[in-house]
Amino acid sequence: MTRVARDLGQGYARSMVTLDTRFNGVEAGLDDLQSGIEAGSRTVVSLRKDAVYADRLLSTALHTAHAAGTLVRHAKELQACLRDQRKAMRELRHTMDALRQEMRAMRRTIRAQD
Repeated sequence: MTRVARDLGQGYARSMVTLDTRFNGVEAGLDDLQSGIEAGSRTVVSLRKDAVYADRLLSTALHTAHAAGTLVRHAKELQACLRDQRKAMRELRHTMDALRQEMRAMRRTIRAQD
């Protein structure tokens, strides 16, 4: 095997390790996003239950105030969850952009070698 062919093989292997790392990053980002969406979904279910409960208790001021406080708390939890999801989406977009750039560079390298 010539030195040039060996160097090309090693370069290809290094780029595959980098791609594997990138894909692992994408997969981790998707897992984070999925878990955050599931948490947000659970919060929405709790919020809906509390809203129904608050609606039933409108006739009693004390209970309504407590239920409203619970609603506010769940709404804040949902806002925090949504902020986390925005962050996860930004990170995932960044990782995907980096992967696209790396794939383009690999294609240019392969074309240049042909």
